[in-house]
Amino acid sequence: MTILLHPVSSEDLENQKTSSRTCRCLDYCLVISMVLLTMVVGSMGVFYVTWERPHMEKSTSERIQRDRLRNSAQLTIDSAQIADKDIRWNTNNLQGTFLGQDFSYDNATQELLVKNEGYYYIYSQITLKCVSKNSCSNKHVSLSVLKNNQDSVLKLHINVGENIKLSTFSANIRYISANTKLNTQFETSGEITDWQLDENSFMGLFLFSEYSLDELQSA
Repeated sequence: MTILLHPVSSEDLENQKTSSRTCRCLDYCLVISMVLLTMVVGSMGVFYVTWERPHMEKSTSERIQRDRLRNSAQLTIDSAQIADKDIRWNTNNLQGTFLGQDFSYDNATQELLVKNEGYYYIYSQITLKCVSKNSCSNKHVSLSVLKNNQDSVLKLHINVGENIKLSTFSANIRYISANTKLNTQFETSGEITDWQLDENSFMGLFLFSEYSLDELQSA
């Protein structure tokens, strides 16, 4: 069997070398292009984040502030003197007092109107001072936040000892339907006029969620 070998010219060898060098150059150019492209994209991302982040933070802060002004309220006492069982609250522009757009307060009936339904975080603090000529010890004091003047959505209890000044805080999450009216009533086993409210007394609420926990979990 005879094997025939074709002659290889020096020109063919030179062409192969040139082709190999060309391929390597193309590979290098491709790698360098990818590196440059990655650097450009990364630089644009850093620039975008640096430029947009302050605007995003400002937008988020403004949205939180709008929500706070819309769906939260906090009232402070109108007078230290307790004239009757219905507590009068102050809605004037005082420190610690605010009334969101979803609420309104009737000074004639001492009722806070909740315009929208949802689950609200309701809280209150009362600070009392005994002004009776006699001892206030062994007397019971409570403050109730009532829904439509019937159902209690929050209640604060104080068992009076020998202290002249007393304070307590309580909070709860309750569902409140639209156009519900809230009012607060003060009760004591002694005389109402035995007590005065301190300026650190307040009542407030804010929208916690429009949905119940079960609805959120099933969503």
